[in-house]
Parts: sequence; C-alpha cells; structure tokens
Amino acid sequence: MPTDTPAWLLVASPHSGTTFEILGAVGTSLLVLAACLVAADLLRWGVYPLAAAGSMALTCYVGHIVVLAALGDPTGGAPPWLWETFVIAALLCATVWKLLLGRGPLERLLGTVADLAIRRTAPRPPDGSRPPGAAASGAH
Repeated sequence: MPTDTPAWLLVASPHSGTTFEILGAVGTSLLVLAACLVAADLLRWGVYPLAAAGSMALTCYVGHIVVLAALGDPTGGAPPWLWETFVIAALLCATVWKLLLGRGPLERLLGTVADLAIRRTAPRPPDGSRPPGAAASGAH
C-alpha cells in the first residue's frame, strides 16, 4: 500500500488500519453483536448453556487448565477431538452447576474474598459503630 501520499487514508482494504477500514470493522462488529443479542432474546433457553459458561468463565478456564495438567502435555499428540470435548464438557458442567447451585465455585470464592477485603478495609465511623448498611453479627 503506498503510504507516501495522504490519499492512501481513503482506502478501506482489509488490515490497512485506515479510518474507513476501522469504521467498517466496528460496524460489522456491532451488527454481529446486535444479531447475537436478538438471537439470545428469541432463543432464551437455547443459549442458556452459553450464558451459564459465560457466567462462570473463571471456573471453566481453571477447569480446562486442571484437565490439561492431568493429561500431561497433550500439545504434541493431542487427539483431534480434544478441543470439542473441552467445549462440550464446559457447557454441560456449567449448565448443570448454574441450574442446581447458581454462581460458579471460583466466582463465589472470589466474591467472598472480595467482600471480606472490603469489610476489613472499610473505614469505621469515629464513634466505633458499624458503617451504614453493614450487617450486625451475633445474636440479637
């Protein structure tokens, strides 16, 4: 691509990085995103496994790493169906977990740790009382 003249910025060829190419890529991305959102509204239960896996992405990712570690190093001689097995297992496990137990286990753990950290670092009022909205602990 000739870059010695400003006219090259008017080109919209793929991966050129020009304004028109970027606008085209953003527009295409927005159309795909809108189509996916409409499909998710229309096919609510059909996309539930994807939503379940998306709601516990950390758990799915760590599970994938744990399985890979248990298999050893499958990079050299990995069976051709390994990726498909990971995807199907993640979708099935996430769907069952979400239906029965709600939030993913690692997401729940991370949320609990974050809540504890917030409680420990939250400033106390000068009179020693609990901040507004803090739950009372112990018996009443």
